[in-house]
Amino acid sequence: PTKFHLLGISPKNSKFEHIGDETNPTLGPELVTNGEFADETAGDNWTVSATSGANNWAISGGVMSHTDDGSNDTVQSRQTSVVTSGKIYKVSFDITTYTSGNVHVDLGDSGTGIGTTRSAVGSYSEYLMATGTFVDIEPADGTVLSVDNVSVKLVGGNPGICVNMFAEDFEGDTP
Repeated sequence: PTKFHLLGISPKNSKFEHIGDETNPTLGPELVTNGEFADETAGDNWTVSATSGANNWAISGGVMSHTDDGSNDTVQSRQTSVVTSGKIYKVSFDITTYTSGNVHVDLGDSGTGIGTTRSAVGSYSEYLMATGTFVDIEPADGTVLSVDNVSVKLVGGNPGICVNMFAEDFEGDTP
């Protein structure tokens, strides 16, 4: 059965008892361009956002790879005007090869917009609240790895009226 988060209880004289939101979020369309790195011209979709430092990102063979040249490179690869600050997004990406360092995706440079640091081959997903309007793939110094399938989708929810629902159908209250 579908589980819901309780969003509120209707007034006593209301025909409906509860207002809920499905716990499996409805996702919007893909917002990242060339997240599968099929277009090998990095400048078309992904740009280096720092004003100094080496660009050790390259798109080739359907992945975007970061190499370490010993220059203290922590320059992120960025797409601008992708997300809206204050909104929640599902962020996914794969690390397809890994040698050293770590990387995270962020939707702003602070707080809830910064994703979890990853340092192994695998597929990763998380929900972030944007604190900026851009999508960054940001390495630590000494990082050597490749990423693929970068995806960012707006979490839309699926609000509705819950009729004849039992308390156990709700996973939790939300403010």
